Amino acid sequence: MLLIGILVLVLFVAAARGTLEAFHILLPKNIFRRIAGIALIVAAVSAGFWTKLPLPLFYMTVYFTAGCVLISSHDKRQKTFFIINIRFLLFTAIHMIVLGIIALLKDRGIAEVLKDFDLRGMSVSAALAVNTLTDFVFARLMRRSTASILDYDGEEFSLLAGSMWFWVVFLMVDSLPSMFSLPDALVSLFLIGSSFLMLVMVGFYILHVYRIIKNAYLEEEYIRLKQEEERQRQRVARIEKRACTDELTGVYSRAYVMNCLTTMMEAGEAFSIVYIDINSLKHINDTKGHRAGDEYLKTFAAEFGSHLRGSDIFGRIGGDEFLVAMPDCPAETAARRLKEIRDTVAGQDQSKGPFSYGIVYVPAHTEKKIKEYLSEADSLMYEDKKAGRR
Repeated sequence: MLLIGILVLVLFVAAARGTLEAFHILLPKNIFRRIAGIALIVAAVSAGFWTKLPLPLFYMTVYFTAGCVLISSHDKRQKTFFIINIRFLLFTAIHMIVLGIIALLKDRGIAEVLKDFDLRGMSVSAALAVNTLTDFVFARLMRRSTASILDYDGEEFSLLAGSMWFWVVFLMVDSLPSMFSLPDALVSLFLIGSSFLMLVMVGFYILHVYRIIKNAYLEEEYIRLKQEEERQRQRVARIEKRACTDELTGVYSRAYVMNCLTTMMEAGEAFSIVYIDINSLKHINDTKGHRAGDEYLKTFAAEFGSHLRGSDIFGRIGGDEFLVAMPDCPAETAARRLKEIRDTVAGQDQSKGPFSYGIVYVPAHTEKKIKEYLSEADSLMYEDKKAGRR
């Protein structure tokens, strides 16, 4: 008898540990509270085992004791109750099936089996052994699975958790015939059949919900990957923009403009190049400081760019030097447009001062190098500066 009692306690502790591992649930982190919680559950099982409690009272004692220990240390009550309920269902159903089988094999009633210490110990030991094996298998499946039922907060889990209460009550009521004098075989078959059908139904229900959760997880993972892809695309776009944009003024950078000029020449396009130099920047830097000079550059770039076409390429190539590439724009047209822009800029605010420019036309399929055209435009710009034109 003592050995059977010890075996029951060992199997119960093993089953409890397997449950905690399988469902990722821990007792309180404080070691003393943890030991006290396990001891309380073990004491409840031992009391029911040694004092020959009626089967319904034995189940209720185990259920409420385990519930009090786990609920006291967790905030997610619904998921904790789900774990308590499903573990109770598994243990209780297996225990009643084992009781029914023993009763049929021994040709006794359930009440007589429960009164026999050895048979009672065998039934509890067998139920705990099956629970321990089930928890071990479930723990391995949980480690391999990317989607966990307990990690899901959707409506499907709420319905599943709610249905567990019905099955808990069902098994409690199912154990009542063991307290009455009914035909032995009938009660045994009833316990075996009803418990087995309950396990099958709950198993299929959990499997169905798991498939739903797995599909939801895959959909969420797909959305997450698409969002990550979009973030990466935006990050690359920002990096490319920084590489192509002058940090101070926001217009194109020297590298980008030069690349565009080379591409246009290689494609055999005709365009005009405008080389621009701001005449008053040095005076602003000397009298008002470089911060004022930077603000002037930003204002000039924004205002000048507002008068250009969408196809024009406007960039800063030096401290106070800018370059404009005007596709399909002859030199005469470019000169007329630049004169209008300069008159507009100077007319709006004389304090901004004029800028000088030089225009060179690049014919289609030219044999000359881009450096030659830039040098020519630079020379014309300096001639314009010397002439002091507005």
